[in-house]
Amino acid sequence: MANNLTQDTPFATSTTPTGPSGYGTPPASSSSASDASASPNGGDAAAAAARGERFERVVNTAHAAVDAAAESVAQAAEVLRDKAHRLGETEQAYAEACRASVREHPLSYLAGAVIVGLLIGRLSR
Repeated sequence: MANNLTQDTPFATSTTPTGPSGYGTPPASSSSASDASASPNGGDAAAAAARGERFERVVNTAHAAVDAAAESVAQAAEVLRDKAHRLGETEQAYAEACRASVREHPLSYLAGAVIVGLLIGRLSR
């Protein structure tokens, strides 16, 4: 029985090289496909130029996205300003209509206010 515990298992050793992850994978190569095909005398400059072009495209795309978002926000702000202005005009129209109604029938509104006051007084006891 003791011999079974001391025997090597297939998991004890591995003949495959291990990478940084330690799971039997070889280390990843740091060279890219464009570096492998580049010539020794100008490969680095060509790769740097390609990275610079990609960077410029990313920057231009980001600027376009920010500009589009800013334009959308500006349009939304204009719509909200217009709606706020119309809401203010509507509020003023309703307030003036209420004032006119109270001026035409002051006793009715006075009686209504007295009744509401009595109800509130009774309910708060």
